[in-house]
Amino acid sequence: MTYSNEYAYVISNINSGKSPEQLAQEAQTYGLDGNKVLNIIQELFQEGLLTSPNVSSLYKNQAGTGRLISSDWDKAFSRLKQLEEEQNK
Repeated sequence: MTYSNEYAYVISNINSGKSPEQLAQEAQTYGLDGNKVLNIIQELFQEGLLTSPNVSSLYKNQAGTGRLISSDWDKAFSRLKQLEEEQNK
């Protein structure tokens, strides 16, 4: 599968049960920027749309090792799509 950008990748994979670090590493196999994937995920953490059992390490600019959790995936996906649209302007 190919992804047009990091946002499309995150939208497709964020609820896969993988950690932010795993998602960033996997994104690189598709020719995407793993650091940008982490930044996108971190923004969702900061907005309260995601959490993780190991979220504290993400705020220290290191990837968390726990899977990503959201109480409202629809809201998280909507925000991701909004961020992608803003990026493409």
